[in-house]
Amino acid sequence: MKASPSSKYCELGGLAVAANIKCPYCQLMHTAMAKFHGAIQEVLAEVYYLAILTALECHASRTALRLRYMRNNAFTGKINLVDI
Repeated sequence: MKASPSSKYCELGGLAVAANIKCPYCQLMHTAMAKFHGAIQEVLAEVYYLAILTALECHASRTALRLRYMRNNAFTGKINLVDI
């Protein structure tokens, strides 16, 4: 059975999101469905790698923004812990 390219790429997109939010059940389901639709192991590994890289980069950006906010407001006493 030959799957349409759109179903394989749809599952790979779902796998990227699942890997980024670290949902083990979604990762298993989207991995199985992507394999069913013809994705090879190298493509799955690349999707996992890019999702992890994106999550780390997003975390680093948020941390940098929080540190800048704290540095800019530390001397004025305007730090609100809800904003951090």
